Order: sequence, then C-alpha cells, then structure tokens
Amino acid sequence: MNGSLAANEALLVALAQGLAVKPSCDVAVCVPAPYLAQVQALKADISSLSAIDVGAQDVSGSSLGCLHR
Repeated sequence: MNGSLAANEALLVALAQGLAVKPSCDVAVCVPAPYLAQVQALKADISSLSAIDVGAQDVSGSSLGCLHR
C-alpha cells in the first residue's frame, strides 16, 4: 500500500487550489482502499474539494503507487 494521511490531504488541497484556477477541469483521485474513508471525510469537511471525484486503487507493484502511461 502506498500513500499516507498527510500526503493524501496535501494532494487534495493542491488539486482544489488548481481547480480554483481552472474550474472547467474534471479531476478524480483513486486512492488505496484503506484511505477511502479519509478522502471522503476530507471532501465532506472542505467545501473546495466537492468538485473532486473519488475512486479506489486495487494493487500496484510500484513503490510510489499505481503508474499510468
């Protein structure tokens, strides 16, 4: 499993800041399943995160998470 509570929050806040600049952009984050509750709670607590969709990862052999090319 990759990530951390602090890294998840920092990523979501940075994405929300970017969406404030370019609101027409669609954004989704797919976090490891153990972090879904944290991300959903952050979305409920921070109104600027409401535009970010949430999904889940399954598994990845990469040390930094799922890689998409």
